[in-house]
Amino acid sequence: ISLILVFTNEWHGLVFSQLSLQKLGSYVIGIYTSGIGFWLIVGYAILIDLTGVYVMFRAYIHSERKMFRWELFALMSAFSVPVGIFAFVDKFGLAPLFTVRLTPLAFGIAVPLVTALMNRLHIMELMPYARDVVLEHIEDAVIIVSNNNKILDLNKAANELFASNDRQMIGADIGALGYPLNSLFDNSQNHFGQPSEIQLSNGSTQKHFVIKNTPLLGWQGETLSNIIMFTDITEIKNRTVEVGTLLEAIKAISSNMDLSDALRLIAKQITILLNADSCTISYWDKENDVVVTWIDYTQTDVLLLDEPGMTYALVEFPATRFVLENKQALAVQISDSDADQTEVENMLSIGVISRLMLPLAIGDTVTGLVEIDHDVEAREFSLSDIRIAQALCDQAAIAIQNVNLLSETQRRLQEQSLLREAGMAISSALNLEVVLSRISEQMGQVIDATGVYVNTYDPTTKKSLVIAEYIGPEANDKERVSILGEEFPEDGHDEFLELMKAGLHDVTHFDDPDLTEYEQAEMQKYSGKSILYIPLRIKNQLIGYVELCETRQRRKFTSDEITLCHDLAQQAAIAFDNARLYEQAQQEIADRRWAEEELAKHR
Repeated sequence: ISLILVFTNEWHGLVFSQLSLQKLGSYVIGIYTSGIGFWLIVGYAILIDLTGVYVMFRAYIHSERKMFRWELFALMSAFSVPVGIFAFVDKFGLAPLFTVRLTPLAFGIAVPLVTALMNRLHIMELMPYARDVVLEHIEDAVIIVSNNNKILDLNKAANELFASNDRQMIGADIGALGYPLNSLFDNSQNHFGQPSEIQLSNGSTQKHFVIKNTPLLGWQGETLSNIIMFTDITEIKNRTVEVGTLLEAIKAISSNMDLSDALRLIAKQITILLNADSCTISYWDKENDVVVTWIDYTQTDVLLLDEPGMTYALVEFPATRFVLENKQALAVQISDSDADQTEVENMLSIGVISRLMLPLAIGDTVTGLVEIDHDVEAREFSLSDIRIAQALCDQAAIAIQNVNLLSETQRRLQEQSLLREAGMAISSALNLEVVLSRISEQMGQVIDATGVYVNTYDPTTKKSLVIAEYIGPEANDKERVSILGEEFPEDGHDEFLELMKAGLHDVTHFDDPDLTEYEQAEMQKYSGKSILYIPLRIKNQLIGYVELCETRQRRKFTSDEITLCHDLAQQAAIAFDNARLYEQAQQEIADRRWAEEELAKHR
């Protein structure tokens, strides 16, 4: 429109209302008077120029990027020169030479100046306004780097990753990030478009990233800058490690039935995966309402307890009971005022700062507890930590179940073998003393008792007689004194005898409050802790009972042990009855022979 108005000015005079030529010496100059169209064209151009300068000026004030502020200042200066010269020099008559128009000269200076700035300061690499909309909403860290390895821009995710800010990093060398990334931008090494993996540390946290370099090309295919994107693959790497660890645990469990080796391996894996200081695996004794340490693994030492270790009463540890009964994981921090104080005191006593407790469970059955401790610094356990730890705990529970099934099978086979051996002994030997000694030995060995005594009971005299005994290898010195052939009164033991007559077992402990003075004295005499009584009956008639003694510790006999002892006691009763019948038959034979001899004398 401006050009049309200029070329048709002689028809309407809107651009130049008056136009004439004047000769000045050897020069001819044009004298013109500007019209309304001229001022509209000039006003529009000035408005556009000043608007651009204003926008750049606001960006200059609010920008924290030092490098971009200098570029903006250069651009504002370049675009402001023609306007200033035209407005204040040409139109207001301030030109030193009236015959020379400085505006074309100003534009002639400004154009090469802007061109030089674009090449020297890489103005074409300025980020567009849309970068705040696009770049800042990308979850991956993004850094834009110039050809000379200078950082042009980076988003919020990159600032968080490298613990920096725009003011520090814009214009800085890529090496300022503290990682050897320069090789990614070396064209000679042809890294463009090829992802590479790097591990970055932020305090105690380590993360894995895939880095991809994408060049930003110009119109002629030249590289203007490089867009570097850091994609966080830490979760993927963790999942890969988790799967590998689980496969290793499954392989160990399926190929090795030794419980101690399987639990040691699982405790080690849990400790390493969670970067913990120790891992404790305990089993839950539901009958006694306690947890007993099974294995305690540390980064430097492994302690496997062949015998029951440290015992903790659940009544004193409500947090532990919660984990076992509700089958839920629970994290405890010593700094948490709401945490179970008993648990916190236990942690403080052994120098633990953070603890994660997980149940050992298969289905609805909880068999034990796993405790993962951090001693050096507090640890906030993530859902990923709990997930992998619980998965390994489940594998530990499977290992325990497999071993328990194997132990149960072996126990059943041992019971059958003992019962078959006892039956063979009864059928092959008529010597009662030999048979009863063998059966008492079997009883003592199968339940690991320190002493076994087979007694007959005479209801007429109300006394019991020891007719066989077995003294175990761990019996104390008092037990090793034989009481074979000794009699003991049963007066005042009516309730006990009624249980025996009914075919029921009985158990007494040294700390039972209802023990008689005689029973207390007998316990103290032999340092007894627990005694299991099994009746000997033939045709529902009580003929005696078996005592199975434990002098090492207070003991709770299991139902399987009691059942097996009942079965063996029945074999002993049969042997006793067979011996009685054999003795009776021998007596009848002897009586008949004596009668026959007497008759022969009187013939």
